[in-house]
Amino acid sequence: MTNDVGRRPAGRMLDSDYITLTEASKLAGLKNSGALYTAVRAGRLKTVTMAAGPRTVRRTTRAWLQEYLDSPRRTT
Repeated sequence: MTNDVGRRPAGRMLDSDYITLTEASKLAGLKNSGALYTAVRAGRLKTVTMAAGPRTVRRTTRAWLQEYLDSPRRTT
């Protein structure tokens, strides 16, 4: 029997799996996150909105960022 400690069901994400669009732009080598915000508004980059105190913050995942960067319709 194997120990599955630390494993989670597929499709479930922890807060630590999400990155801000600013972090995502740095990972993608972009000068700023403006292109990613444009992609979010156009529906080309998947995000979730999470509470951050009294505000909300849009976050994405590395996988969603890679999916966007690999897409042929990318504008960055």
